[in-house]
Amino acid sequence: MIKLRPIFILIIACLLLSPLLPLSGGAEGQTFLQPSKSEKEEGKGRIEADRLDFLEGGRIIEATGNVNISYGEFWIRADRVRYERETEEVLAEGAVFLTDGKSRLEGTRLEYNSGTGQGTLYQGNGFLSPTLWVTGMEIKRQDENTYYLSQATVTPCPREGEGSPDWEIRAQKATIHLDATAVAKGASFWVKGIPLLYSPLLAVPAGERQSGFLIPQTGYSTREGFILKNAYFWAISPSQDATFSLNYRSKRGLEEGLEYRYILSPKARGQFDGTYTYDRLRKENRWKVTYRHQQEIQPDLNAKLNLNLQNTRNYQRIYNPDTEVRSQRLQTSEGYVTQNWSNESLMLWGHYAKDLRQPDYLYRLPELRFLSFRQPWESIPLYFHLNSSAAYFESGFGSKGESGRVLNLGRFDLYPRLTLPLSLGGVASLTPLVAFRETLYTRDREEDRAFGREVYQLQARLDSHLSRTFEAGGETLKGIHHIIEPMVAYEYIPEVDQSDLRHNDELDFLSPQNGITYSLTNRLWAKFREGEGSRIQEIFILRLSQSYNIHGPHQGYPNPELGVAYNELRSGLGLRFSERRFSDINAHLGLNPVKFLNLALDANYDPGGNHIDTLDPYLGLQLPHNVSLTTGYHYAPELKVNAFHGRCDLKLGEWAALSYYTRYNFERSTFLENKIMVTYFGPCWSVTFGYIRRPDQNDFRFSFDLRTISGVK
Repeated sequence: MIKLRPIFILIIACLLLSPLLPLSGGAEGQTFLQPSKSEKEEGKGRIEADRLDFLEGGRIIEATGNVNISYGEFWIRADRVRYERETEEVLAEGAVFLTDGKSRLEGTRLEYNSGTGQGTLYQGNGFLSPTLWVTGMEIKRQDENTYYLSQATVTPCPREGEGSPDWEIRAQKATIHLDATAVAKGASFWVKGIPLLYSPLLAVPAGERQSGFLIPQTGYSTREGFILKNAYFWAISPSQDATFSLNYRSKRGLEEGLEYRYILSPKARGQFDGTYTYDRLRKENRWKVTYRHQQEIQPDLNAKLNLNLQNTRNYQRIYNPDTEVRSQRLQTSEGYVTQNWSNESLMLWGHYAKDLRQPDYLYRLPELRFLSFRQPWESIPLYFHLNSSAAYFESGFGSKGESGRVLNLGRFDLYPRLTLPLSLGGVASLTPLVAFRETLYTRDREEDRAFGREVYQLQARLDSHLSRTFEAGGETLKGIHHIIEPMVAYEYIPEVDQSDLRHNDELDFLSPQNGITYSLTNRLWAKFREGEGSRIQEIFILRLSQSYNIHGPHQGYPNPELGVAYNELRSGLGLRFSERRFSDINAHLGLNPVKFLNLALDANYDPGGNHIDTLDPYLGLQLPHNVSLTTGYHYAPELKVNAFHGRCDLKLGEWAALSYYTRYNFERSTFLENKIMVTYFGPCWSVTFGYIRRPDQNDFRFSFDLRTISGVK
């Protein structure tokens, strides 16, 4: 910033000791400043003027006519400069211009003390690095980072000619702490010379992470009315901050919010978000809380907490415009602490799920789970696996005539397995598996007895891995690696009575199995030249799988609303529950030959009925000129789902962006959602226009976003 003290001391010393200049009178010319040793390494300082006068025995120096003082990145220019040696006072008048690095100011008069580094520039204006354009009747410099302004304007928008900036803050008094905050008293907010808002006190950040009020955001929605969002950012410390928000919706009322983020260490961090509002339209209190924390206590001891709570089922559907958030069926929270060893893992877990469409919920708290990974049995290639858990459940049902019903029970599950991998001449591998599962339940409030389930499992799996590499001499493609992975497995799980079990999750029902599962996977890996190195990428995968039931269909899940029958082998291949001897043929296709193309397809085809049961294609394109396109289709006639969704994003240089999203339901022959968003980016602001149409509402959205004083949008 403005650093005149060493310069003027050197000027005085040089001029008083120079034999070439008289001690009184005047002279034309220039003189060099004598720098210190450290300053010599950077270069010499210089003063130039049409006339130099030494008054009162050299106590006062006057420079007139095109006065230029420069040293390094510092430079001052004025018509007249007067310097008093004893007080170290500098008075510069007439077209004063100052630069210090990237900062520059100009005014009509400068009073500056080179000893204290403090000074005042009158009728000043200019640029304070890194982002501020300022004007003021008086601009007082307290130190290199602190300025006091009167009758001031402050803006991050560049000034062009005599016109008004895109937006600015005008204030009777303002205090600017560079890379910190800007505090304005008697402040008003102006856009293109038109006043819009007034505040007796306004504090905004003047750095990338500083405390202060954020620029308000406005918008309008037919469901919420006029929207005004206000927020204050508090940089508590380098490792924690908070944002307090107060949002106003003309149709629904005020919404208070708090966001708190912290970093306890490089391996421990978290974030809290909470909002509360009284919905004037529905006349009810609403609140929503989310909390995330993750921590590595020790290298083998980790903890994570993920809370997501709200007191009404439709909070996100009213206040959140994001489609994925609005369409969530379940609200889940979970947390765990995990201790890992070389071959074992112990987890203490808690889980909570709430149905957002009906008043049902499920607690699984606490749950203790112990896993023993693949370990050899003594010196023979027989491997032992163990998966065991103990959990307490509480489930509540509020639909279908069961309002207010609550079930409580505990469950203990023991699942040991033995496998014996055998190599078949290096061409294939055969892995037999023998497992036993014991599941015990405590009695709940409506039962007088405990109950359980015992079942065994037999499996034999044959895998092969065939591959070949093809060299390519292209400029970009160096080679292709082709892999073929056939697999066939037999599995047997006997049918047992499970009618007494409470069905809380997939473990509470084991589908009987007596059949063969087979699949064939083709993969292509490509090696591309990239600069001086190379990049390896899977460009193609196609997997076909099916199962055959030897003794008729599998047993279905007793309650289809909770899910379908789960089987680890079949679910891993994407195979659906089958009521036929031959299941659907599942096809999984992935195609990514170039960076800008991503194609995926999952389908289930019924060969007996000659029809498609499910179809899920996906296409992603990243086209030139900042154009991206994603489309997807979901077809499941059993669930009466036949829908398409697509999104297109277009960015027009640095000044505009267009986004379009749509969802269409072929079953209802209607659009579930159409959303168009257009954003225009100005030099220091952006404006967004949006239109959202859903079957039950039409929303027009408008938001005006400003670059903050810090220059960060």
